This record gives sequence, C-alpha cells and structure tokens, in this order.
Amino acid sequence: MSGEFALKFISGKYQGGEFPLPDKGEVVIGRASDVGMVLVEDMVSRKHARLIVDGTRLGIIDLGSTNGTFVNGEKVQKIELKIGDRVLVGTNILKVVALGEVSAQAAGLNPNELRAMLEDLAEARGGDTTMSGELNEVPFPDLLQLFASSKKSGMLEITGAHEGRVFLKEGQVVFAEIGTTKMAPLKAFGRMVQWQTGNFELKALGDTKFQSTITESTESILLEALRQFDEISRILPSLPQPSARLGPARPMKTKLRDLSPEQLDAFELFIGLPTYQAALDTFAGSDFQVMHKLKELLDKGVIAVER
Repeated sequence: MSGEFALKFISGKYQGGEFPLPDKGEVVIGRASDVGMVLVEDMVSRKHARLIVDGTRLGIIDLGSTNGTFVNGEKVQKIELKIGDRVLVGTNILKVVALGEVSAQAAGLNPNELRAMLEDLAEARGGDTTMSGELNEVPFPDLLQLFASSKKSGMLEITGAHEGRVFLKEGQVVFAEIGTTKMAPLKAFGRMVQWQTGNFELKALGDTKFQSTITESTESILLEALRQFDEISRILPSLPQPSARLGPARPMKTKLRDLSPEQLDAFELFIGLPTYQAALDTFAGSDFQVMHKLKELLDKGVIAVER
C-alpha cells in the first residue's frame, strides 16, 4: 500500500526515476540484489542505507556505508526526512516528494516493477555514472554543499542560459571560470551562485593547471557568496539592465569634486565602457562591490542610463 512519500532521482545513473514508498515499513538502499532499492554502482555499498516509513514520518539510517549518506549537504547517521530534502547516495541525488508528485504509472508499480524500472533507466545510460541534472532541481549552493561534504573531485560544468565551470579537489573549490570571460576565480564563483537555471554535470577533473587557485574553504566562500547574493537581491531592482549604457547625469546633482577617490574611479569605469555588463566583467572586485558603487553614484545623481 502506498503512503505519503516518494523519492525522485534528480541526478545520477537513475536520473528520472520515481520510487513511491509504502505507508509503513522499511526499504533498504544498496548495491546488493536482495535489497528494496537496488543501485548498482561502485560508490554505493551493498547495504548502504535504510529508509523507515511510519505514516506521516520518514527517516533514513546509514548502514555503515563506505562513502556515507548525505542529506542537504550534511553527512548523516540517522535523521528524519521531510518533503524537499535531497539525499545523496553514491552519485545519486534523490529528492523527497509527496506521493502525489510522481506519475500515476510509477505510483501503480509493485516492488519488482519498480526495480525493473530502475534497471531500465540504468541500462539506457550505459556505463555513465556522471552526476548531472538541472539547477532548478538542485540549486548551485546545494550542489556545492553536497560536493564539499562528500569530498567530490571533478569539474562541475554549468550550461544553458549561462556557462561556467567550478573545479573541485576532494570537495575543495580550487578554481572557477565563466565562459571565455577573464575574471578572478572568486568573482566567477560568486556570480555562479546567483544562477538559478541551467544544466549541471560533474566531469572528471583531469590534469588541468591553474595560474591561481582559491585557498579559502568551500564553506567560507559559499557563505560569503550567499551573503553577497542576498545584498544583490535587495538592491537589484534599483539598478539598470546589464545591457544599459551609462553616462554622466545631466544635470549632475553632486559635483565630481565632492566624490571620494574610489567613487571617481567607479565613475570613470562606468562611463568609459559600452555597457553596464562590461563594467561588471571588467571591475576587479565582486559583482556586489561594483553594484554597490553604481547604486551610490545613481543615488548621488552623477550617473544615468543613456537613452
């Protein structure tokens, strides 16, 4: 009998799979052929974790797995799950959803049919165990928390409306870049935290060499990027579109001689480039810093959008 919960595979070898859970009982996840949810891959232990369902409550217990079980980026031994939680087992990210969110076809499958469905998905992907998915399902910050906690190594590539790459060694972000735009790796990382749509894929790291590397911990740079993102979200409605061209306000409400040296430098930056986006890309500091400087100059009435 189906219960209130289901799991959706939103990344990994079984991406696209749906697994309704019973209203009461246990489901063991592992590589062994006799468990309830069979995930055949090297990073999954034979008996990796146990799901426990009791009506309106759902929990998960790690069974001493080699690579660990992670919930919302945190390594766990035993924890109660709720709708929206993301569970990492091996290279698979499973999202806890309400039973009503899965297809009618999946909801009607018995345990043997569910196993066959997962086998078919794995066979369709062949030997590919790459972690991939969509940012609207697994937001960029959540991905980084998962990769940091599980000490993943690889190149996280983002494609779609934006293009960028983050390079990780055992969970530590060492470099980040956006398309062909040259900018400091921390600036690129901070901008990528703002992206909410696109596709992601964790590829092999290879022997890529970097001229400079990020030395701060993944946790610290992520927290700072999220803090700046909150500030950006607050001031963004008062800023022009990235494609806008900026010029001196006519008339100016504040005389240039009354600006600080830093404000004068920012003024020259904005009026000397073809678009606001070019200023964002050129400025050596973070996007938040250049946005904050632009807001200052707009509020002082020395910069305006050219029509």
